Amino acid sequence: MKYTTFNLFSIAITIDFTFKKALLMNRSQLFIKYMVKQMVVITLVGLFFKAVFFYASSHYIVD
Repeated sequence: MKYTTFNLFSIAITIDFTFKKALLMNRSQLFIKYMVKQMVVITLVGLFFKAVFFYASSHYIVD
């Protein structure tokens, strides 16, 4: 639960930052490229943390 909350919070901050940066950009093409790059980074980081989280929970938490 704590992990999910943290993940959503970090994504919200990243999206907020992305849109603030986008407001400074004039060309929409640059904005689209930047958004795609950001989404890829968010996805990769999210998957990495998810993998670490599940690995840790399956190996170190005993029911």
